[in-house]
Amino acid sequence: RFILAGLSAALPQAVDDEQLVVANAVSPTAGTLAATLGGLVGVVVRAIVGEGDGANALILTVCALLYTVAALVARTMAPDSLGPDDRATSSTWSELKIVARGLWEGLEHLKQRRPAAAALAAITANRFCYGLTTIMVLLLFRNTFNDPHDTDAGLRGFGTAVAVSGAGFLLSAIATPIILRHVRLSSWIPACMAGSGIVLAASATWFRVVPLLAGALVIGFLAQGQKICTDTTVQRNVE
Repeated sequence: RFILAGLSAALPQAVDDEQLVVANAVSPTAGTLAATLGGLVGVVVRAIVGEGDGANALILTVCALLYTVAALVARTMAPDSLGPDDRATSSTWSELKIVARGLWEGLEHLKQRRPAAAALAAITANRFCYGLTTIMVLLLFRNTFNDPHDTDAGLRGFGTAVAVSGAGFLLSAIATPIILRHVRLSSWIPACMAGSGIVLAASATWFRVVPLLAGALVIGFLAQGQKICTDTTVQRNVE
């Protein structure tokens, strides 16, 4: 989350203000799809090598290799390509002190910029609830929809739910910039949160696989739509 927050903060360095909505739709959605693909890779590796400590070790090794590849790709970017503009060369310790001071100054900065503070509070609440929902879905596929002793079946079901939610993210990345041509950012954010609450309340009336997958699609769409809006709001009001 720390790295993703840094990427979001750096996005205005990469695109013009008029393109922030589209950039916020493309960037996190690409990351979510990559994370979904990574989860599917883990499922495939587990299915091929089976269970046990050896399988777990192999999955962790594959993860480490993928992280290394991502780091090597990131090294192809110029060090100052994402800001800050007034960067000065100094020691690591000095940089850490600058970061700590910047975090404090950032909190003071937000006190004077209510739209940015409100957007950050909204996305925090959104991600907290989305995390709880993800755990709920995992437990349902692990213990309710499948035999608790059949971990592979539970993992496949959860992987399907993650993939469906990822499809909602992709649809939202396409639809949100279009929706925001007719709806204000400040209106679409609470609409997405209210819609997510309604879908979750409806899901609580019955726990079945098909309704749950439909809910995962809708919540993925709304959660990503809110994130696009809140990121854009913060980026436009933080200066």
